[in-house]
Amino acid sequence: MRYKNWKQLIGGRLGLIVIGALIIFIIISVLHEILDLPHLLLGAPRTPINLAEFIIDLIAAFFIGLIAISLIRRAESKQKKVEMALRESEKKYRQLIENAQEGIWAIDKDTYTTFVNPRMAEILRYTVDEMQGKHLFSFMDEQGIKICKRNLERRKQGIKEQHDFEFVRKDGTRVYTSLETSPITDDDGNYIGALAFVTDITERKKAEEELRESEKKYRTLYETIRDGIAGGPMDGGIFECNQAFAEMLGYSKDELKNLTYQQLTPKRWHQMEAKIVKEQILKRGYSDEYKKEYIRKDGTVFPVSARVWLIRDEDGKPEGMWGVVRDITERKRAEEALRFQSEIAANMSEGVYLIRASDGVIVYTNPKFEEIFGYGPGGMIGKHVSIVNAPTEKSPEETAKEIMEFINKHGFWRGEINNIKKDGTPFWCYASVSMFDHPEHGRVWVVVHTDITERKRAEEELRESEERYRDLFENANDLIQSVDANGKFVYVNRKWKQVMGYSDEEIKKLNLTDILRIDQVPHCMDLFKKVVSSETLDNVDTVFITKEGKEIFVSGSVNPKIKDGKFVATRGIFRNVTERRKLQQQLIQSEKLVAVGTLAYGIAHEFNNILAGILANAELGLFIRDSKQKKKCFESIVECSYRASSITSNLLPFTQQKDVKKELNDITEPLKSVLSLVHRELEKANIKIVEKFKPIPKIFCDQGQFSEVFLNMLTNARDAMRPKGGTLTVKVEPYKDDIRIVFKDTGCGIPENIKGKIFDPFVTTKGPLGGSDIPGTGLGLFLTHGIIDSYKGKIEVESREGVGTKFTILIPVSKNLPRKSLLETEIKSTKEIKRKLNILLVDDERPICITLKKFLESKGHKVTTSLRAKEGLGLFKKNKFDIVLSDITIPDMDGIELIKKMKKEDEKSKIIVLTGHIARELQKKAKEAGANEVLIKPFKNQTLYQTISELVFK
Repeated sequence: MRYKNWKQLIGGRLGLIVIGALIIFIIISVLHEILDLPHLLLGAPRTPINLAEFIIDLIAAFFIGLIAISLIRRAESKQKKVEMALRESEKKYRQLIENAQEGIWAIDKDTYTTFVNPRMAEILRYTVDEMQGKHLFSFMDEQGIKICKRNLERRKQGIKEQHDFEFVRKDGTRVYTSLETSPITDDDGNYIGALAFVTDITERKKAEEELRESEKKYRTLYETIRDGIAGGPMDGGIFECNQAFAEMLGYSKDELKNLTYQQLTPKRWHQMEAKIVKEQILKRGYSDEYKKEYIRKDGTVFPVSARVWLIRDEDGKPEGMWGVVRDITERKRAEEALRFQSEIAANMSEGVYLIRASDGVIVYTNPKFEEIFGYGPGGMIGKHVSIVNAPTEKSPEETAKEIMEFINKHGFWRGEINNIKKDGTPFWCYASVSMFDHPEHGRVWVVVHTDITERKRAEEELRESEERYRDLFENANDLIQSVDANGKFVYVNRKWKQVMGYSDEEIKKLNLTDILRIDQVPHCMDLFKKVVSSETLDNVDTVFITKEGKEIFVSGSVNPKIKDGKFVATRGIFRNVTERRKLQQQLIQSEKLVAVGTLAYGIAHEFNNILAGILANAELGLFIRDSKQKKKCFESIVECSYRASSITSNLLPFTQQKDVKKELNDITEPLKSVLSLVHRELEKANIKIVEKFKPIPKIFCDQGQFSEVFLNMLTNARDAMRPKGGTLTVKVEPYKDDIRIVFKDTGCGIPENIKGKIFDPFVTTKGPLGGSDIPGTGLGLFLTHGIIDSYKGKIEVESREGVGTKFTILIPVSKNLPRKSLLETEIKSTKEIKRKLNILLVDDERPICITLKKFLESKGHKVTTSLRAKEGLGLFKKNKFDIVLSDITIPDMDGIELIKKMKKEDEKSKIIVLTGHIARELQKKAKEAGANEVLIKPFKNQTLYQTISELVFK
C-alpha cells in the first residue's frame, strides 16, 4: 500500500508505537553523548561529544524509524486485506448455506444438533431454533434410531457415505431423504461430530414407486391379456411377444424368435399385408384394424384381427413394428350365428328389436316390430327406447329407466307393458328382454314383443266377470283352492272347507304339503314348480288328507295366476273322485274275475288231470315194492304238484293279489301258459288256434301282467267269433328293435263308431254297457293298454265289420332290459349250516309237520313240532330256538298274533312264515308283525333250507 503523505505514514496505532520508540532511541542517543553513559555507569574515561556523529546518528535513527513504520504499516495493510476477504467469504458462504436447496445438519459427538440451515428445518417442518440443541434421535422412529446408531458408529470410524433415510416430521408425517454424511474431527483427528447434506426425495420415491407399480401393472397386463402382442424389426422377425401370442400359435417364445410373421401367414394374405405396411404403417405410423389368418404350429389355419404400429429410432427412421393380434375364431362363429339369428328374427311373427345397453338407443328392428308399431323400414333405428312406451301414471322415460335398471341388475325382464303406436294408439304387449354381446354394437338388450291387446281385453272382461262367478266358485261342488309361491293357501271355497274339515284360522297356517298324502308330496311339488313357472296342468290326480286323516282322491287342473308379468298364485279346481275310484276298482276287479271265470273250465280240466296223476302215482307207490319204481312215482307226484302250483300262480295277477315283480323272461312262456288254460274253452267254442312262434329275445318284465294282457286278447277274440267260431292266429316274432305279438281273429269286427275309442274305459260291445248277454265291463282293453304303455310299447288295431280284427302289440326290447347285463344271472348258493340248529315248527297240517321235520332232521338239525299255536308259544317261552317256522292260519290263535307274542318275548328271534295264503295284505301284516321271511306254499324243501341258511348267516 502506498501512503499519500507523512500523516498517513505515521497515522495509526503502529505509527505511534514506532515514533515513540524512535523518540526513546533519540533520547538515549542524546543522553549517551551528553552524559557519556559508559563513563557515568562504569567509570570509564570520559569521551568528548562528537556533534557530527551525533547528528548522523539522529538522522539514521529517523530514517530507520520511517522504514520500520513503513514495513509495519505494509504488514498491517495485508492483514486487513485478509480479514476483509475472510469477511466477504464468510458472508458469501453464509448466504450459500442459508439459501441452499439441500438441508445442512451438524451434530456434536454426543449427537446433539449444533447447526441446521433453514432448508433443513423446512424439510422437517420445524424452525431453526426449534431444532437447535435437540438430539438427533428426536426426529426419527424406533426403526430409524436403530439404523442411525449403526451409521453413527461408521462416522466415528471416519467413514463417509451416502444413503437414504426416513425422518419423522414435526406433524408426524414421514419424509424420505438422501444423506451425504461425513465425520467432523479436531486437529488431532479425534471425532467431534458429523455433518450431513440432506435432500428431500419424497416425491422422487413416490414417483419411483408409481413407476414400479405402473411397470408391474403393464407387465402383468402384457402377459395376462388374452390378445397376442408381438414386435420385431422391419424385415418381419419377432424379437418379443407375450404368452398369449405364443399360445395362440402353439409355439414357445424361443421358437417364435426364429420365425417371421410372413412365415406364420398363409401366402394369400402376403400381398394385402405388404400393401398395408406400405400405405398405412410407413405413411402414418399405424394401421387400421384388419383381418387375416395365421398358421398354427400344428398346421391349422385360424382367423385373426390385427392392428400394427411403427417403431422409430432416435432419428425418426423406421426400425421395427409391433402389433396386437386377436383370435376371432369364436367371433366369426358368433357373426355367422348372428347372421343366422338375424335371418330368423327378420322372419319371426313376433316383433324383435335390439337396444344398445350403454344409452338405450334402438339399433335394430325386424319388419314385424315396425309393423306392430306402425313405422316404416328403419323408422325407429337411432331413437331412444322410451319411444315405444305409452304414458301412464309414469312418463315413457320413467318407464324405460325403471325397466333398464331392472335389466342391469338381473340380466332380464319379462312382463306386460303398455306401448304406443306411431299414430298415438296405445296397445298392450308382452315383452321378453335378455342381454346379448353383439359384435358390432357391444352389450345389447334383445327384446321380443307380442301384441296381446286382444288377450288383455279378454282378461279385462274376465276380471269383470270374476266377481260374477265368485259366488259360483263359493257354491261349486268341486274343491277350489289358490296357493301362493311359498305353498301357503290364499283362498279355498266352501266345499273345500267342508270336505277337508279345516277352519279359516287353521287354513292360514297350512302349507300345501300338509294336505297331501306323504307319497304324493314329491310328485306334487314337481307339478307345483311347473305351475309357478307359468305352466298350466290338466288331469292332475292326487290324494288329499283331511284334518281327521281321511284319504280323499281328487282329480282336476291347476293354472298360474300372473300379475304384471309375475307369478302370484296357483288356481286349482279338484273334483272328489273317491267314490268313483272305489267303484272303478270294483269294476276292474270284476273284469278280472270275468276273465278268471273264462278260465274255470280249462283250469278244472287241468286240475282234474293233475289230481288224477297224483292219485294214480300215490296208489301205485303204496303197493309197489321196487324202490326205483317208488322213486319214479314220488317224482311224478312232485311234478304234478308243481304244475298245480304254477296254475295257481298264473291266477294271481287276475285277483290283483301279487306285487309286480319284473324278471328276465321270454314273454312267449306266459302266452303259452294262458293258451293252455283256455285251450279247452276255445275248442268248445269251435275256434281253431294257429300258433306261429319265432325265437325272441328275453326282456325284463312281470309274467303275470303279460298273462293278463294275453287273456284279455284271447277272451275278446273268443267273444268276437261267437257263436259260429272261426280261426284265431297268434303270432310272436322279433320285429326291428321290438317284439311283435299279433292276435288275428275272423270274428264280427269292431263297429266304426267305437273303433277310435276302444281303449277308453267302459267302451264295449259286451255286457250291460254294450247291450249284449256276453259278460263284460269295458275295462279289458283299457287295462291292457295301460300295461303295454308301462313297458313303453304300443298296441294297434285293424278291424272291418263282418271280416275280423287284428291286434298288434309292439314291445321295445332295449327299453325293457335290466340295468345289469343279461348274462349276469345271480345264482345263489346255499351255505352249509355246520352247527346244529334248534327249530320250532308250528303248523296245523300234520303231513307238512311230519315231512318238514324229517327233511330238516336229515340235515342234522333238531326239530320240535306243534299243531296248535298256544302249545307252540308255550314251547317257545320254555326253550331257546334258533329258527321258528309258523303257518299264519292256525285254529286256536291268529298266526299274526302268535308272531307278535313271540317277538315280544324275544325280539331277536328269527321267524319264517309258511303259508298257503296268496293275499298280499296278509303277507304284509306278517312282515309288520316281525316275520323275517314269508314262503308261499307249496315250496321246494331246498328253497326252505336256503331261506333258513340266509337267515342264519345274515
